[in-house]
Amino acid sequence: MITTLATVLLIGDPGFGLALAASAALVVMLAITLIGNVPHNRRTEQFPQDGSVTEWRAIRDPWQRLHTTRVALDLLAFVALLAALLQYR
Repeated sequence: MITTLATVLLIGDPGFGLALAASAALVVMLAITLIGNVPHNRRTEQFPQDGSVTEWRAIRDPWQRLHTTRVALDLLAFVALLAALLQYR
């Protein structure tokens, strides 16, 4: 929400592109969460405690890659928003 507000406030300002990039990164992160991580979370909840290690890795490894991507996008959004606000006049 703050990112969206900053983007709107920075229209016409040098930091607008960075604020827009921050907003886009957060939208992509949310999409990854809903399309990728949530289904994996559901599979994790249904995974039997005595399930095979191979099957567990088939769930865990893609989830970890998606989570790492989400964290990178969050960090990118934070840095881009910070840089945009530092350019604010």
